[in-house]
Amino acid sequence: MSSIMLDIETAATGSNAVILQIAALKFDPSDPSIELDGRIWHLDVEEQTKFGRVVCDDTMEWWASQGEEAIESVFGEHLERVPLEEAMDEFHKFVWGQREYWAQGPVFDFPIIESLLRQLGRPDPWSYQQVRDTRTLFKLGIPYEYDNPIKHNALSDCVAQALAVQQIFEQLKIFKND
Repeated sequence: MSSIMLDIETAATGSNAVILQIAALKFDPSDPSIELDGRIWHLDVEEQTKFGRVVCDDTMEWWASQGEEAIESVFGEHLERVPLEEAMDEFHKFVWGQREYWAQGPVFDFPIIESLLRQLGRPDPWSYQQVRDTRTLFKLGIPYEYDNPIKHNALSDCVAQALAVQQIFEQLKIFKND
């Protein structure tokens, strides 16, 4: 059993936002020798809007200002958009039964994912006791490097955040047997 780092890219900021990308990365915060195992799904936008999920003009304007690499990694025509049910089935199976679930703040990614899962009739794969927040950890003042080669790409964000968590755990001397 490992931990999961989650990240999403969205077309709005409310809990009913259209999810453009969802990524999950299996990692062990206290053991960087274990290989990272990540997946990314590019979700069908039109399918989600039929469910009543929202695209916000302000968020789309923000996306337009994020630079070519970020825009291409989320909106590129080369991306394979996975049908919603299939993507969320795969996501659910990939993340189910893990020790803890991390994200860059507990009030964005988790509620949006949970909202979509509820619409699809699936249970949350985590309990509230398993939710972890990288932002709080990063604010402890412990130095770490946060190199993210493709900002606002869900999988790239997951990798950068997981590596930063591992660096902080190492400095805090938090090991698997503690």
